[in-house]
Amino acid sequence: MTTREDKKGSELRQLMGVLQEDYVSPENEIKNGMDEFIVATSFLATLKFKNRKVDLEKEIMSTEALSDLGPIFKPYIDKKMGFIDRLLEDYDIDVLETAIVFDDIYNNRTDLSPTPRGITELALHFLKLEEEDVLLDLGSGKGNFIFDALRIQEVSKVYGIDINPEAIFTSRVRAYFLGREIHFNQGNIITNDYSELGANKIFSNFPMGLRYRDSISFVEENPKLHRYLKNAPMTITHDWLFVLAGVLAMAPGGRFVCLMGKGGTWNAADRQIRETLVEKGLVEGVIELPSGMLPGMSLKASMLILSEGNRKVRMLDARKIYTRAGWFYSLLKQENVARIIELYEKDSRLSRSVGFGEIADNDYELSPSRYIEYEGDIKEGTPLGELVKDIHRGAPLSSKELSELASKEPTQYRYVLLQNINDGLMDETLPYLEELEEKYHRYLLKDNSIVISRNAPFKIYGVGSLEGEILATGNLFFLELDESKVAPAYVEAFLQSDRGLIQLERLSKGTGIVTINIGDLKEVMIPRLSEEEERDIAQKYEKDKMKQRMLRKQLTSILEEKAGLFREVK
Repeated sequence: MTTREDKKGSELRQLMGVLQEDYVSPENEIKNGMDEFIVATSFLATLKFKNRKVDLEKEIMSTEALSDLGPIFKPYIDKKMGFIDRLLEDYDIDVLETAIVFDDIYNNRTDLSPTPRGITELALHFLKLEEEDVLLDLGSGKGNFIFDALRIQEVSKVYGIDINPEAIFTSRVRAYFLGREIHFNQGNIITNDYSELGANKIFSNFPMGLRYRDSISFVEENPKLHRYLKNAPMTITHDWLFVLAGVLAMAPGGRFVCLMGKGGTWNAADRQIRETLVEKGLVEGVIELPSGMLPGMSLKASMLILSEGNRKVRMLDARKIYTRAGWFYSLLKQENVARIIELYEKDSRLSRSVGFGEIADNDYELSPSRYIEYEGDIKEGTPLGELVKDIHRGAPLSSKELSELASKEPTQYRYVLLQNINDGLMDETLPYLEELEEKYHRYLLKDNSIVISRNAPFKIYGVGSLEGEILATGNLFFLELDESKVAPAYVEAFLQSDRGLIQLERLSKGTGIVTINIGDLKEVMIPRLSEEEERDIAQKYEKDKMKQRMLRKQLTSILEEKAGLFREVK
């Protein structure tokens, strides 16, 4: 970057700070949204720069592309001219012009999050834009995806739909400033049928994490969408509403690329929707993206590529292909995008084509990690489900209920919480219960049970021979092994190993809190060796566990001794 570019970048950052500070100041009466504020004031400043005596209101009203936005501009013209004049005194015109179209995706102080450039480049590759195409962005925000797309490939028509009036204002002003003829319209993606636009290339980075129950009335207004969802349970992932809306809007022979939360790719309630799309040949591919791709969102995302006539689904686990951009953020640089495209187009250790039969056998899950074999996978083994008599859930007792049942005096009943298990060991001193109703007795641990936490990071402990009764609580599973088939200590040793934990992590699910369910836990592959080899590993593991327990006691004693060094000093 040259010295001039350095200076311009510094001035732009300073200008954005000034604009944001003025927006949040108590003196500012216009609170329609920070993005609108930044674009409106910067745009008006550029108009006034060209003609200091211009009547801005007349200028706006006489411009066909902007005239209906006059009522939005008017408060800025009436109340912010002093501020705009100061901007003209302090900043060059090219800096003010850049502010109109500038977005810092890692600055969460603005209201509308743009699609990161790397995601845009990846999506555009799969959209395969051509000059005669009609491009539609469902949930177009400030128009960033469309503007980036048109820099790469001109198309015949472009539409952007967003429900947020601030987004439509911002994108329309930007389109005018850039000299682009783009149809940005306010609308509800779920309620409205956009198939009449004839769009054969569609993109959507829609809002994630919404609740289906809050959109049922919108679905009922769209007959085509309602047919897909009329028997859907209340627990379906809301993201599928947007996906289905995009599919219904797509012209024959079209392509649709969207981002969606990872949860929708495996949520059991969404099975019928996934099955319908897969069996109709509409799912071309799924790319599991790295964490932190969408600033301001903790949800993990996948990219769906939809088209017609597919007989297999391309699956790619791209979670490790990224460039770190900060403590919480990741981005896709050009080399990352190129690597993902390369892997998508060939079979590799991270990518493959999966037939409909295999997908059906996996409840139509569309999570690529479900179908990829990884280094260290156990290829010859026995599923855990075939080695257990049962897998039990912990007692469904709330913290309040447990505290009401707790006893300060020793009794025959104790209970174990998630926090009582650390580093593969369980606390020797567990809290007591005064009494335990008969209905909770089925949640009592049995000799040689293996306790596993439901949530990641996974905590595992084999209880051995029990003294007294111990109740497992809600965040725990406990395995009752068939000891005629396998030694419990051998299974515990494997689950505690790197290869065991990797399997647990791969089979777990969740976008915020990551959990594993009993069905997936049963799929963990346990390597089978000769009876003598398994016994040797189990015995060595038990010895190491005993050493660890002794070392923990020594460490506790040392820490207590250090803490008391000055107790006798007066």
